This record gives sequence, structure tokens and C-alpha cells, in this order.
Amino acid sequence: MNQRPKYLQAIQDAILQMEKGEAFTAIDFSHIANEDAVNKALSRLCADGTIRRVIQGVYDIPAYSDLMQEYAPTRIDKIAAALARKYNWTIAPSGDTALNMLHLSTQVPNVWEYVSDGPYRQYKIGNTCLTFKRRANKDTSGRSDITIMVAEALKALGQQRVNNSIINELRVTVSDEDKEKLYFESKTMTGWIRENIKKVCEVEDEKYCKVE
Repeated sequence: MNQRPKYLQAIQDAILQMEKGEAFTAIDFSHIANEDAVNKALSRLCADGTIRRVIQGVYDIPAYSDLMQEYAPTRIDKIAAALARKYNWTIAPSGDTALNMLHLSTQVPNVWEYVSDGPYRQYKIGNTCLTFKRRANKDTSGRSDITIMVAEALKALGQQRVNNSIINELRVTVSDEDKEKLYFESKTMTGWIRENIKKVCEVEDEKYCKVE
């Protein structure tokens, strides 16, 4: 009986420690083996049913729902994060995706949009489209995901549609810790976006949200 390669067992052990629904590529196991060996291991684990191939080179751990008696759909946000790690992109949700993730819209998008400092890319995942749109480094560099996402959500709404209801929802959704990042990282943003971010921040903790 052939003995399983040690790297295969190590990769499987690493996967079994992940949460259901997590997604990954070969780069996530580069500390265990070289890319060719990892790809062979992932293909074997996929054939065994341990993991699921979502698109070329990207896999996830399928989560089974006892209630629905079927496997849960692929987590598009996890796929986006796995691709960002693979290509070393900085990404953040934008458009309807940002609105949904910040609870500013209840509509689940058919097209998941992300801004990225990498090239334009589009992937088809089942009936869903995952799109990465390039933004200049000045819009993403040195800013956290939450700051980019809030700015993108405000842009998607447009200045005239940002009202007290939107501001109040963001105050609830964004944590105190993230509000601090949001305030400081938005200083060079477009004026109306900056002013609305101040409104989101100042109610929670005036020590870092005083008007300059």
C-alpha cells in the first residue's frame, strides 16, 4: 500500500482546521510544499470530496446544511479574498456589493463588485459574476478595507441620496475601532464624502472626531 506524501497530509490537516466555506488557492500552502506539489494535492483532495473546485485554481470547503439537506452556495466574498491573496491585490467591496455588506441594501447582488489595485478581472461563479475594477493606488494605498468600502458605498449612492437614515445605519454597522480608522484615513477624500464620514464617526467618540 502506497504511503501518502507528508505534504498531502499536512495540507489536508491545514484545510480541516479552516472554517466551512473558506476558500483558498495553492499560494496559501506555499509554506508546506512547492506550487506543483500543492496543486496535485488540491486536485486529489477535490477528487476525494474533501474540498470543492470553484473556478480554476480556487477551491473551497463546502458547508453542508442539515436543514436544507444540501451544500451551501459558494461564499463569493471568500473567493474574492482568496484571489486577492493569490495575486497580492488590495481589494474592497464597491457598488451594490458594498451597500449590501454595510446593510444599506437588502438586495443580494448578482454581480459582486470589488475595487482593486490590480488589473481588471471578471470571473463567472455559477450564476454570479465576480468583478474586480482597477482603482488608482491613491484611492486604496494605506487605507483599510472598511474605509475603502464605506467610501465606495457613498459613491454608489451619490451625494443627493445620502441622508440621516444612511448615516445612522453606518453608525450602527461600523465598529468604534473601525470608526477611528475611517476618520483618519478619509482626510484626503472628496469633500462631500469626507463630511459624511465625519457624521458617521462623531456621534460615537468625539475625541477622535472633532471638526478640524
